[in-house]
Amino acid sequence: MNSSRAIGIIGSGRSGTSLVTKELELLGVHLGGPLDFIPPDNTNPDGFWENKHIVGIQQLIFKKLGWSWEGLNLLPPDWKSRSELVVLKEQLKKYISDNFFHKSLWGWKDPRTCSLLPIWEELLQELKMIASYVIVIRNPLDVAHSLYRCDPRISLDHALHIWTFRTLSSLYWTESNQRVVIHYDQMIEDWEGTLKQAANRLSIPWPQPEKQVEKEMSRIIKPQLRHSKTGEKALIESNHVSALTLNTYQLCMSAISYPDFLTDELMHQCVKQLFEQYTGQIISLK
Repeated sequence: MNSSRAIGIIGSGRSGTSLVTKELELLGVHLGGPLDFIPPDNTNPDGFWENKHIVGIQQLIFKKLGWSWEGLNLLPPDWKSRSELVVLKEQLKKYISDNFFHKSLWGWKDPRTCSLLPIWEELLQELKMIASYVIVIRNPLDVAHSLYRCDPRISLDHALHIWTFRTLSSLYWTESNQRVVIHYDQMIEDWEGTLKQAANRLSIPWPQPEKQVEKEMSRIIKPQLRHSKTGEKALIESNHVSALTLNTYQLCMSAISYPDFLTDELMHQCVKQLFEQYTGQIISLK
């Protein structure tokens, strides 16, 4: 095992993954050079903090598999034997090796990763890198409304499916890794407490002097960009939210309140049951 450690920032888009990624960069997580990022747009004016080279390869994988970015995408069981996927995995592996191998702490963020975690787990093991994950969540209804604002073609029901699939995938495929769950609303309301807890769980040193971090955080935390904040009561009472989505959200909230629960066998069993139930529904729809 080399000394390079990777931090994957995963979860559904519109959950606050961009904000969390930028915050982790302030803590010393290397994301790439200034020219490596996808530029901001009107849906994310402060930037996505996504490495365009990593995103580009993941887009090619999606294209080879006939996937759309908003799809509920499961890797085929034979993905390891598909030559076109092996080639792209090796491209991704080479990029990581060439650009991050000698970085002690680096990270990446792209919502597509949620569907490609088995590929990431394999290539990081082959590079003998340690993988940790930050799973970012937000109330599913807030995510759904935000996705609709970005793309009105996405219905509320499908947006909820996107949140459920990507959140369950994030929990399921990272079971054996060091990880932490962060809630977007808690980050907005108490960034210091939330981020320090996450940094402690992931053994990320807190930078000194603290005043510089505070100055940068006051610049990037913008509560006015949060267009909705839905309580759990509204989530429970919504006719659009399935029991499976609600159970997934409540499981995440338990992992936030009791971080050690993430390594508990009961957590693993609950996630496995929900994931298998949900992916069974996906397969039956195809």
